[in-house]
Amino acid sequence: MSSILLKRQIAHGAGLHSRTARDCCSAVSIIARPRVTGVSTAWAAGKTQTHRAAPRGHASAVPDAAAARLDGARVTQYRATELLAKLLEASDPTGVARQHVEALTEDFFMTASTYLTIARKEGNVEVAGRLERALSAAWTVKQATLRPELQLLNGLVRAESDAARRQMYVNGGSDLVDTLCMNDRWFFSMLERMTNDVERQPPNPGKAQLLTRLRSIKKEADALEKQAARQQDKGQMGEAQ
Repeated sequence: MSSILLKRQIAHGAGLHSRTARDCCSAVSIIARPRVTGVSTAWAAGKTQTHRAAPRGHASAVPDAAAARLDGARVTQYRATELLAKLLEASDPTGVARQHVEALTEDFFMTASTYLTIARKEGNVEVAGRLERALSAAWTVKQATLRPELQLLNGLVRAESDAARRQMYVNGGSDLVDTLCMNDRWFFSMLERMTNDVERQPPNPGKAQLLTRLRSIKKEADALEKQAARQQDKGQMGEAQ
């Protein structure tokens, strides 16, 4: 898929509702599992932005708030599409992703995920495969910049099965438990924020599955933390004797 084709898709209404992330950490954690996003009605209809008439006595018009937001969404998606095109055309997408790591935002991943959804729905296997590789390279680079607790949370969310998560717990051992508990249990705070964010999303095909997974992670992490605390207590009792 070339940059020209991607730009044409924008022109024909492949727009997104974008939202401002509370912070980079929560933004990236939320896109750990791509969610279905709505297509902007205004973009799909090809409507142009409108502006309020200037009040009498004023030389210039005051931009309509909704039109300003639409302008911002258009610019954001255009930039995300430009970066996605670079990744698709690069012989080393990981290297390109590293060069543009600051641009690997929630908006970028939402835009790329929407193009991937479109390609899959249209049965375009070749394009979908290239988009998946580009997204994978971008995600790997972005993941490496995150704090350890968020890397762990994203890894657990992306695990495809309960068995895969159990294997992560086994492989992680005591280091994984330390990550769960470090920084005043920041992992659990972020997990709660992520769960609340998903609960507020409108109904979509992946919502129920993601909520089930997040709640399972909460139970599993709680159990690991309690088990570690019991083992620590036993160790302290043994030393006292």
